[in-house]
Amino acid sequence: MLLLLPKYPLGNYEDYLETVMNKAQSANGEVIILGDLKAKAQEWGSPQTDARGRILCDWIATLNMVVQNDGDTPTCVRPNGESYIDITLTTQGAARKITQWKVLEEETCSDHRHIMFTIKEGVSGE
Repeated sequence: MLLLLPKYPLGNYEDYLETVMNKAQSANGEVIILGDLKAKAQEWGSPQTDARGRILCDWIATLNMVVQNDGDTPTCVRPNGESYIDITLTTQGAARKITQWKVLEEETCSDHRHIMFTIKEGVSGE
């Protein structure tokens, strides 16, 4: 599931995130959610945690999901700064299949950098 969130006001952000997370929770099988989640948290490399980050962290904990970001490389680089707002979340089973997660530092014609990872086949999700 790829997720690109518009810059919702905080209440709308929480409602939209709840819809997405409920879909993830009801999915049959392993889930990978990635995209610009418009949330900053120390858990994925941001220097500070903002309100959206706290909301997202609560959902991650509630659903027992795993943040794949290592926080070493910013995922978005602009002339006025950098951020870590492109996030990869997985269910526990999918987390066991993810290897070599990294942010590519090559030019993308966007402020956002490409994220690459490998999904190992034949690894039990349970």
